[in-house]
Amino acid sequence: FGLEFWLVQSSFPSHLHSLIRPEFIGGSLVCCIDINSGIRAGRVTVFLDQIAAWRGYPKQVRVDNGPEFISSDFSNWAEQHDIYIDYIEPGSPYQNGYVERFNRTYREDVLDLYLFTSLDEVRELTDQWIELYNHERPHDGLNNMSPAEYLNAA
Repeated sequence: FGLEFWLVQSSFPSHLHSLIRPEFIGGSLVCCIDINSGIRAGRVTVFLDQIAAWRGYPKQVRVDNGPEFISSDFSNWAEQHDIYIDYIEPGSPYQNGYVERFNRTYREDVLDLYLFTSLDEVRELTDQWIELYNHERPHDGLNNMSPAEYLNAA
């Protein structure tokens, strides 16, 4: 799977980051998104451990060369779980095309529509969108089923 960070516009003073972890399932994505005012490697690995409890650990992750992904904490975590880190080349987001496509959808559907005033507001609106995206929104690549319906049918 792939990981990505977004800097989100907000009216409060701290920068806001979203850690997006979409999973490619039968041509579509099931996502989990962590929202915080700063996401370091330690938080990334805790988030990924939580997801692994649900879906298991991946064989590899594709990431950019951001500081949270080149840190020894992240590298050690990946090695501990026998996960290969596939770094994209700097300035080459097309090498992580599925994640980039998903990011555009999330940005257009949520991030670009609001000037957020709190972390809780971002989390609430993101959680509502994830629920819709994963459980209600039909996807062409899944025979017009939602990702959750597709997983249940498999």
